[in-house]
Amino acid sequence: GASSTPLDWGPRHTTPTHGGAARPQPAPATVTGSNTVPPKAVRRLRLRCCDLFCGGGGSSIGWEAAGFNVVLGIDTNPKARRCFGMNHPSADVLDTSIANTAACVTALRKANLHLATVSAPCQGFSSAGHQRADDPRNNLTYAAALIFSQVRTPVVVFENVPQAADSKQWAAAVAVLQSAGYTIAGATLDACNFGCAQRRVRFFAVATQPGYDFDFESAAKSASSRPRTRVRDVFPDRSHFYHFGRGRNDKCIYSASHESPPLRCNCGYYPRRAGAYRARPSDDGTIDQCSSFSRRELATLQGWPAASWLPHNRGDAARIIGNSVAPPDRVASIKTRPALTKASLFANSSRQCGAQAGKTNNGRHHHVDITV
Repeated sequence: GASSTPLDWGPRHTTPTHGGAARPQPAPATVTGSNTVPPKAVRRLRLRCCDLFCGGGGSSIGWEAAGFNVVLGIDTNPKARRCFGMNHPSADVLDTSIANTAACVTALRKANLHLATVSAPCQGFSSAGHQRADDPRNNLTYAAALIFSQVRTPVVVFENVPQAADSKQWAAAVAVLQSAGYTIAGATLDACNFGCAQRRVRFFAVATQPGYDFDFESAAKSASSRPRTRVRDVFPDRSHFYHFGRGRNDKCIYSASHESPPLRCNCGYYPRRAGAYRARPSDDGTIDQCSSFSRRELATLQGWPAASWLPHNRGDAARIIGNSVAPPDRVASIKTRPALTKASLFANSSRQCGAQAGKTNNGRHHHVDITV
């Protein structure tokens, strides 16, 4: 729901690197309830997650907040991989294309995962781009489906713009996943229903192996009724804000009583001189009532915690933020029933990630719940 302060999911400890810069470390995990474990064993017992198309690590920040141990990120962009590594120092980072399915299958099998997340490039589908049907990036979700048809990770979460859900590539991916035993449920979620002061509608699909079923669509429908977070909820001192409009006459000045439009790779742009800005008829105010969002404030609009690491270069940071998944969208806590402890799930993960996915030692199936 709405929040009067920027999102912050607890401290992220820092340790010096060889270059002298502080390197963020995730806060220690905790296991609640009667089945507590010593602190040194916590990381070993947490459910293991991988982030395909990991970017700077926004999606994985959300999974960590939901209690997962992010063990692997895969991306081809070196600046994004560095950002991911700084935000998730205990995770491995693989520089390879998802189109290299053989290498990805090997890496994912070695990672022994409970969950994986797939956020393929959206440019070929998005209305903010050219929507080219022949964009080669459109096929990467299908490539990911081929990978998981072999790895059989118990739960795989796909994310993209809503237009991708109607594409032939997604239809082909669904067919491949279903042939591998997955059940797929999909729904659209808006980041402003999860504490982000930004209107960011995205399609999420959850593919589950037998025994890991849950009613994702009902949970998503319930989440859509949550209060919408506005810019003023997060930045109470702002009366107006600037957001670069794509069209010549598109609105650029917004009242802070609204949520921000979707952040894009150019979200760091701001007119260098107020006098150079040409007012649009639909503007809510004047450029003099606005001030530039800092890198950190842009990250807050995207739902990144205050202590997350970002590149110092404003343009690099804006591209990573604009391309990232809003972390609160990922705070979908996946819990097992009946009272299956993380320790027992970890102990049996080898069997559960294989042909007997979804069963404990006594053969009982357990359900996976998602709370969006």
